[in-house]
Amino acid sequence: MTNKKVNIRVLRDFVAVQPIKKPEEHVGLIQIVRLSDRLAHGIVVAKGTGVLTQNGEAHEIEVNIGDRIVYDTLSAREVQNEGEKYFIVNELSILCVLL
Repeated sequence: MTNKKVNIRVLRDFVAVQPIKKPEEHVGLIQIVRLSDRLAHGIVVAKGTGVLTQNGEAHEIEVNIGDRIVYDTLSAREVQNEGEKYFIVNELSILCVLL
């Protein structure tokens, strides 16, 4: 993916994700659709500062810029910036970091 600095400043417990395109699967003229299609892979390109808990402690976002993640696409919001497509995802919608 890209190594250039992204001009996006994300707020609170959100991250900006650059999606990783995966090839579509076809059998003849039929496109294969799986339940896992609501999950997507991406690279974290920006993250917010986190949130304050009810007792006033800071909760920092657990992922780092450059992490490859799996996230739920149903809660992701698409944004365009400088001709590139990104998704803004809440930290709670991130399922895992791929190592």
